[in-house]
Amino acid sequence: MTVRAFWQPRPHGVTMQPPDPSAASAEKKARDELQKIADQVSAVDLDSAENVKQLLVHAIDAVACAYYPNDGTAILNFTISEALLMSEDISQRLRDSIVKDIPTLGKLSIKYAIKGQEVIKPAKHIWNTWRVIRLYNPVTALIQEARSFILNKGLDMLFRAARTRIAAILVREVGEVAIGLYSGAYRRRAEELSTTAPTPVKKPIGPLTILIAGQVNAGKSSLLNALLGVQKAPVGLTRPSEKFIAYELQHEQAGALILVDSPGISSAPSKKWLDQAREADLVFWVTAANHADHAAEQRVLTALLAPTDDRQRLIPSVLVVTHADKLNPPLEWAPPYNLTGDRPKEKNMRAALEAAGKALKFPVHRQVLVAVANESDGVWNLENLWPIVHDILPEAKQKQIERGSRPDGWLQATYDVVISVPGVFGFAIREFFQ
Repeated sequence: MTVRAFWQPRPHGVTMQPPDPSAASAEKKARDELQKIADQVSAVDLDSAENVKQLLVHAIDAVACAYYPNDGTAILNFTISEALLMSEDISQRLRDSIVKDIPTLGKLSIKYAIKGQEVIKPAKHIWNTWRVIRLYNPVTALIQEARSFILNKGLDMLFRAARTRIAAILVREVGEVAIGLYSGAYRRRAEELSTTAPTPVKKPIGPLTILIAGQVNAGKSSLLNALLGVQKAPVGLTRPSEKFIAYELQHEQAGALILVDSPGISSAPSKKWLDQAREADLVFWVTAANHADHAAEQRVLTALLAPTDDRQRLIPSVLVVTHADKLNPPLEWAPPYNLTGDRPKEKNMRAALEAAGKALKFPVHRQVLVAVANESDGVWNLENLWPIVHDILPEAKQKQIERGSRPDGWLQATYDVVISVPGVFGFAIREFFQ
């Protein structure tokens, strides 16, 4: 077995999509478990409806346990609305993926389906009713959608290798849908697609929220003013602001944004500060280039960026190093400067950026050095911040969706039940007298 694994670890060639670097620990674990299942499939997994069911339950349960490891009923942790969206997605994903990877399926005869139209047509109402009823057991719904799709394609006509590959594709595609399900992505979509809602849906996806955070006197307010292009935030206060203040910004590259100026941190952050700061989709961590000790900042960053549980992804962040103009020689300020240059100030700029990035554990592609408080020459190098923001936007949007997908509290749930009763009662009356 070991020798075979060395030269042919995955004979079907099917692999799970790798997670984003900022993905939640639960998602990374789920993908690892799904890959293990996919590596162990065989043609036997498609020999019968029961085998297909067991394979799918195994894949779904692996994802559910990754997101809810201490919940014995984790596999049922979703709603009917989510199940409906899930069923739509799994049908589309299987159709697109299997027909693409196994072109033979596109050539299979459908004459039996055509001949059966007269039988199917009278039973359409009964079948649709049954599909709705079985969604009260969403796991069964998912299994039946996938199983009926596969078994109706005449898999007994395919070679064993093709059947093994399809089994692995099943695990991959059902697994992707399950990850979206248990991570809460379908909860967000269920709200967005509520076409009958009398009022706008809750928690709409709007502008991304960018938190500007850092220690006292790091240059946060100066950076905010430079980004806004207007002197809106007070600069150089002896007593830092005790509130989070938000400003709107429309940027041609990043789109609609909300910039949030946060109180400067001089020691360990309070729980109140952390709770508010964690509502951001993206963090600009501001540190001074002429400040050598970053130990306290690292402790704050660890507390701020780390997820509160394994189902959450990291808050994406960018390191903005300010006060480039104050580096040695301090009296020299004659831009433009080149961070790869050999002038004394350029060497010190490069060293300061490298030191801050290493101490605060930011990758090179998410660091930028700027000067934003020089009154005579204005800002320097701020334009290089926006390409970094543009590259990090997909992660920020995923974080925004994650925040908007949090389950509602008991009060909202009670309200939803109350307003649903008349609709359910009316539906039952109409169906009875129809």
